[in-house]
Amino acid sequence: MTDYKEKLEWSKTLAERIKKDFKPYAVIVGLTTGFDSNVALKLATMFFNVDAAFTCDTTIAAPETLSNCKKVAEDVYGLKWICKAPPYNGKKENHNTYFEVVKQHGFPGKTKTAHNWMYRWLKDHTVSSIISSIRKGKHNRPIIIISGARKYESVRRMGTSEDITINGNNIWVNICNEWTNSEVHAFAEDNKLTRYRSPISKAIGMSGECFCGCFAGKGELSEIKIASPSTWDKLNRIQKWLTDNTNFSWGYEESPPKKWILEKYGQTNMFSESNMIMCSTCMNNPIGKTLVET
Repeated sequence: MTDYKEKLEWSKTLAERIKKDFKPYAVIVGLTTGFDSNVALKLATMFFNVDAAFTCDTTIAAPETLSNCKKVAEDVYGLKWICKAPPYNGKKENHNTYFEVVKQHGFPGKTKTAHNWMYRWLKDHTVSSIISSIRKGKHNRPIIIISGARKYESVRRMGTSEDITINGNNIWVNICNEWTNSEVHAFAEDNKLTRYRSPISKAIGMSGECFCGCFAGKGELSEIKIASPSTWDKLNRIQKWLTDNTNFSWGYEESPPKKWILEKYGQTNMFSESNMIMCSTCMNNPIGKTLVET
């Protein structure tokens, strides 16, 4: 089995550096109960006094995943679990955000721009709300946000994933950034973390936290139907509504025509890319890896 002792020491050293340099007011961990997420949570609890685990209710998450996140955070680790839906259209938590967005723009399709756009509305605003609720209006309180993102997840992550990303007093830490796939798997095996994976992750290799459709390929809906029938039903009802009420001619597993994209957005990227994209699945599945960005 792969020896991960060197990387375990690397994570410990990174944690000690974080505590020394930033003196955190609170440490929180993003939790989806996918494979890397479970490893990141375990490492975080080994090296930090973790205050809470949090999950973004993207409003298109599988309920099986959300309930598993709650179970792992509270029952396994004894942590406070924070789960919020995105603020949208004047509501602090709008549980119809995904539907409201695709009503205006259609399903996102297979472009990096669309992924950034969906991340911004479904996760970025939500995380900001969660952090604010912990900071309680005191802007000088450093918050450490631990993620399971790793540079060896994909070719794309190789060039974008950093150990630490500082945004004011929000300090994002990829606690297993330098770990290889085999090292993560060996650590998970030794610590019996597979049992904590979401049923969606076990069934189709996706955490199930966000079925927004970015980089969805043919056959994904069939997989979702098997793994989470209620999510499949929700997506089909949204797709039917779009067909009946809009001119969006493409479905969940398709992309808008290039002509439509150019007319809608022009030639420029309207959305800035986050340094800490928490959902790696879209770019990390075999379909997403091979797509040419439009």
